[in-house]
Amino acid sequence: MSSEFPQSPAEEQALEPRAEPLPELPQQGRGDRIARRIFIPLAVAALVLGVGYIFYSPLRVQGDSMEPNLHNADRILRDKHAGVAKRGDIVLLDVGTPSTSDDIVKRVIAVAGDTVEVKQDVPFVNGVPEKRTNIIIVPSAAVNMPVHTVPEGTIFVMGDNRPVSLDSRFVGPIRLSKVRGTVVWVILPLSDFGPPK
Repeated sequence: MSSEFPQSPAEEQALEPRAEPLPELPQQGRGDRIARRIFIPLAVAALVLGVGYIFYSPLRVQGDSMEPNLHNADRILRDKHAGVAKRGDIVLLDVGTPSTSDDIVKRVIAVAGDTVEVKQDVPFVNGVPEKRTNIIIVPSAAVNMPVHTVPEGTIFVMGDNRPVSLDSRFVGPIRLSKVRGTVVWVILPLSDFGPPK
């Protein structure tokens, strides 16, 4: 009669699995801990900043033409690849010569194909008056402009501080090739931190 159980100690030992010794784990030295706690976070931060710089760049506002929404010396963040400017966007414009750069910040009032008329510094786009209330207008210095259509490949821009802003009321529509990005965030002062108004 056969048995399912081993008959001898030798057979019993043969059926027991042989335990393999566990490999020794390398001891983590002080250098490994420093790398994990300092260098890896720094590398990640550098990567994030590097990628962010490809799409965004910080800038400093110069002048008062966008008061009361952007102030002189405010720090802003520009999206370099925001696509085609839309009505209401605040854009950075390069109005310099081929040999010099002179950047200004203005608000897009109208885009190609829109009709624009300015009455007492209030733009009427396609017959509809501007609804924005956070602008500065001085009636005694206000400008009027007859109705006209914004040409293809251009935008019509104005500053929010109308009495001191040199914009499309005086120089006409701006070519899209002059747009260097859209202002997407106010960084400083912290009291204004967030998207621009």
